[in-house]
Amino acid sequence: MKFAGYFKNKKGFTLVELLVVVAIIAVLAAALVPRFMTYTERAREARAMADINTMRDVIIAWSADEGNGQLPINSNDPTIPNSIAAVLQKHGIKWTGDENGIVDPWGHPYYYQQVIQTIAFKNLSNQNLQQNMFNPYLNEPKFKLITA
Repeated sequence: MKFAGYFKNKKGFTLVELLVVVAIIAVLAAALVPRFMTYTERAREARAMADINTMRDVIIAWSADEGNGQLPINSNDPTIPNSIAAVLQKHGIKWTGDENGIVDPWGHPYYYQQVIQTIAFKNLSNQNLQQNMFNPYLNEPKFKLITA
């Protein structure tokens, strides 16, 4: 009798109480882990967009300052002064065009692609007067920075 009374007076948790707590924690973890995974994916997408915007800003600034309005050529050779590799490396971005250079958050390299420049006219009608007006925004040199 004394032995049973000794353990009865001790404070602590029973095995059933501990199992209930572990089960509750497991259910909460199972519900929250997928939510945290979407946050990770969104953070990766945000980093990729920030990388692309930074490279775009460098390209546009170089085009205006040093490129005389021309975009860098699509070459990963940094010895060519107007290549994309030379322009980005000059501004601190490790561009090689392969896995050894800057990569997206998923581990794929970024690619640079020039888009063909087109001249576009906009047809404006003012009462009975019709004229073709040059749209300078459609004539801008365009490029894409993409990831695989």
